[in-house]
Amino acid sequence: MKKKYILIQLCAVLILLVLPTLTVSSSGQMSAIFSFSFFSLVQLFLALILDAEWRIFLNPREVPARKNFFSVILNHLQWTSITIGLLMFTYAAITVLSLFLSQLLSHSEQNLQNISPGITNILFLIINVFCASYYEEVIYRQTIPESLLSFTENKYIKILFELLTLMLFALGHLYLGIAAVANAFICGIFLRLCRIKTGSVSSGTAAHFIYNMTLFIFILLS
Repeated sequence: MKKKYILIQLCAVLILLVLPTLTVSSSGQMSAIFSFSFFSLVQLFLALILDAEWRIFLNPREVPARKNFFSVILNHLQWTSITIGLLMFTYAAITVLSLFLSQLLSHSEQNLQNISPGITNILFLIINVFCASYYEEVIYRQTIPESLLSFTENKYIKILFELLTLMLFALGHLYLGIAAVANAFICGIFLRLCRIKTGSVSSGTAAHFIYNMTLFIFILLS
């Protein structure tokens, strides 16, 4: 019964939340991230529900042994730091590669460089980026891959499911350019590894949020 529910929920997530992101054709809405977004609140609500539901009711895997509180915190801090470093390195590498392959350049930066946000805009930016980071971690690092993996023990099929999830996440960034797709695919690997190593999306969300905020600040100041 539990697996049937997981399957139904997985299909709903893919159809209602994931597939629509593959049809976005323009990055012109990027400036909207500096204003109030009801969509961000919806993302936060859905992420909270799916995250709590998975951790409390749906997780089919064996619950790990209870660990010391400080060792858990240390593990989360360690993997948050490692993941941030890997994400930054990936972005730098993709950017350098794009300098030699101009057709891969993303156009997202060009749409933000002429924006001069105020304090309120910065506050909305922080809220929107956090909601998006948490939402993507729950959807692409937990709900989809963990649901798929719960249906098989075959290691090759598991690898296929992991790759499928990575591709869905990467293609959701296609409107930002091919470079963004490559960046999202590689970053998705590190964020998924962070989820596996920590057992939750909290560290990945922190790393994802800091990474995105750093890029926005860099673009605005450049």
